Amino acid sequence: RTHPVGKQKRGKTKQEQVASYPRGEIYILVPERRLLHPQLRWPRDAMSSMRDVLQNKDLLKVILRANPPEQDSIRALHCAKWVRKDWFPLAKGVLEDPAWRESFDKEAEFFLRQVPLLGILNAVGDEMQDNITRLVSGMRTYRAHPRVQEAGCKALAELAHHPNVAAAIVDAGGLAVVVEAMSAHEAQAGVQEQGCRALQSTFGDFEAAIAAARGIAAVVTAMKTHQGCPFVQQYGCKTLENVANAGFVASIMGADGICAVLTAITAHPEHGFRALQELARDYTTAVAIVAVGGIPVALTAMETHKSAHVQQLGCAVLENLACNNANQTAIASAGGIAAVVTAMRTHAGQGHEGLQEMGCRALGNLGWSDLALQKRIKDEGGEGVVKAAVTAAGATAKCVDSGYRLLGKLARV
Repeated sequence: RTHPVGKQKRGKTKQEQVASYPRGEIYILVPERRLLHPQLRWPRDAMSSMRDVLQNKDLLKVILRANPPEQDSIRALHCAKWVRKDWFPLAKGVLEDPAWRESFDKEAEFFLRQVPLLGILNAVGDEMQDNITRLVSGMRTYRAHPRVQEAGCKALAELAHHPNVAAAIVDAGGLAVVVEAMSAHEAQAGVQEQGCRALQSTFGDFEAAIAAARGIAAVVTAMKTHQGCPFVQQYGCKTLENVANAGFVASIMGADGICAVLTAITAHPEHGFRALQELARDYTTAVAIVAVGGIPVALTAMETHKSAHVQQLGCAVLENLACNNANQTAIASAGGIAAVVTAMRTHAGQGHEGLQEMGCRALGNLGWSDLALQKRIKDEGGEGVVKAAVTAAGATAKCVDSGYRLLGKLARV
């Protein structure tokens, strides 16, 4: 951006410094507020008009890099109140010149060809850090080009799988540039897909950085905008799962992430169930999920998708949602007991020990203290499937523990 900048004085606020700047000097600053080139300065006595500045190709190139025509470059040229109004038509004509646009697009294409080379893992140490810095800087420079943003997000996603590299990406501002790309190109499914992928790949100790960069809101927006894109839903749900696991459940709720996950469950139950299971570990969130209609969505997905893996994830979600008497009653009224019993009966035997464990735990929470619900579990065949689960050869310790606890309660009904 262009700002009137003079010699800064110590001990003054930013507003006081700006007020004290000489009015006859112009500096070109990048978003990081660092000088792009120390020689880009024109004192008033050396500048007869703005036309002289606009005819300087080096300066215009800097302006185009920092403020592409698509990003309201005319506003960026508004240096201060003393800029004459008749300069703006000239500035607009130069910045909208097809030749300048073509030159800028060619530079973007050249950088696009370099992205795969910057995203390889062969580099180490300072070379790797330099590659990441160049990649992030290039994405900022050509932020108006969706292909560059998609390729850059993809490269960052592949690099972020490695913990040491992920830390370098965060330090270089990679998460922020990914979120900026997603915000600038919401309609581009490729950018949203690779952006969500980059965020979900940056896991470990960086969930706080994702939340600070407003990555949660960007992911939720992408999931809502591109409901028909399976990879956006997959990477988005995984990102929300990671962030929820790190304790940022409230931020997900604030961004309306629950509704986005419930929508994803309809077509992509495996990924949606994982995120919903993590969200439902929090008591307040579990209550909110039930309040917005999460139970019917989960049961419909279990009824539609009969695979053992989906049934296991569905039982795990119901276990976490059954955190109080109101939720337990709502799950039972919606047919949740029958769904769990059917899943356990359908997928009995070796190879499905995980599903049997989750089924016993879900039924155990549903019949935790309510005698009416315990009787309902018994009437709907829950006692039989639980006995079969705890006596199976490969029954897990948690399955046996929760199963026998429930059987003791059912025996007294």
